[in-house]
Amino acid sequence: KQDVPRHKFHPDYVDVGLVLLTCLMAIGVNITSMGLIGKTSAVTFQVVGHAKTCLIIASGLFFFSSSATGTQTLKNLAGVFIAVLAMVRYGHLKGIEAAKASVKDEDSVKADRAAEELEHVAAVDASAGKDEGGLGQMQEEEAPGTPNKVN
Repeated sequence: KQDVPRHKFHPDYVDVGLVLLTCLMAIGVNITSMGLIGKTSAVTFQVVGHAKTCLIIASGLFFFSSSATGTQTLKNLAGVFIAVLAMVRYGHLKGIEAAKASVKDEDSVKADRAAEELEHVAAVDASAGKDEGGLGQMQEEEAPGTPNKVN
């Protein structure tokens, strides 16, 4: 049994470098996790976590399969396969949901543009009606101080 505080470090401090590298990788995972949750959802984060677990299991089977029995390896491979299928299905459904949201957003943008255009046309018509009405009244009625024309 080794005592951690009494550990004898390698003269080149390779073990310290490996610990620091592990720390940097953990920081990277945490930053990536926060970004993933911020851009997607907690469910997507969980699916990605399961993908990581499947990768760990698959790599363990690849590197250390000699210690597992045949049925145990088969069960592990079947579990990884089912989990990967579920992740692919989830990604497919999220893609469909995103496409529908995109179409809905495009439709709402088109509707907003059409409403703005109608408001603009109505405002132009209203201001044109005031101008035409005012000129028409002035032409039909005699302006104040002008004599009436007699035919």
